[in-house]
Amino acid sequence: MRIKTTLLLSICLCIMTGCKKDNILELPITYHKGFSPFEASTGGAGLYIDDKYFKDKINPWKKTHLKVSGVPQNWTDAKVGHIQSDMERYVYQNYLLGDMSKEWYEQLQDMWN
Repeated sequence: MRIKTTLLLSICLCIMTGCKKDNILELPITYHKGFSPFEASTGGAGLYIDDKYFKDKINPWKKTHLKVSGVPQNWTDAKVGHIQSDMERYVYQNYLLGDMSKEWYEQLQDMWN
């Protein structure tokens, strides 16, 4: 009986300390020049925008977007995206997976020399 009571109190304590009043999750990102081994030109951030402009246009990057699920319906103004540290590898891997057309892949290669 004593073990059950202790276990129940422990669970209640964990739940009470784990609850927060603030439901905002902020992830600070600070860029520092020369801080990492990646060149500034080989990285980037992508935000998955789902608006009329991108629905009407052919977006060659659309198939490369990560499949995201589980975002709560009651979240307001939620943004989904990714940060890329090696763009060339990202492009090559998505080309091998078939998520990027050969024409678009070759065009990117020409742009990057």
